[in-house]
Amino acid sequence: MDVNTNVILDGHHRYNCIKSLGKRCIPAYFVDYMRPEIVVLSWDGKPAVTKEQVIKAGLTGEKLPPRTSRHMVRLNNKLQHITYIEYEVHTKLEDIP
Repeated sequence: MDVNTNVILDGHHRYNCIKSLGKRCIPAYFVDYMRPEIVVLSWDGKPAVTKEQVIKAGLTGEKLPPRTSRHMVRLNNKLQHITYIEYEVHTKLEDIP
């Protein structure tokens, strides 16, 4: 999740499942999505998407097609999956847009 907007960057199915079970909290990883080290890539040659498009979709409920974005982090000129820098926080479902 983006630390500034609470937008889910990955794990939408998990979020919806936990919500449908009536739970009130979910473990979540927060990152500052706008950090320059975080890179958004497309999957398999699909059109590129920007971070701004991802945040807008999350805040408005506008859905992007499946497998639109792949979130990576550049460390020492090497790309790693974004989970490499995440830290877990238990978050109330009501705080997620």
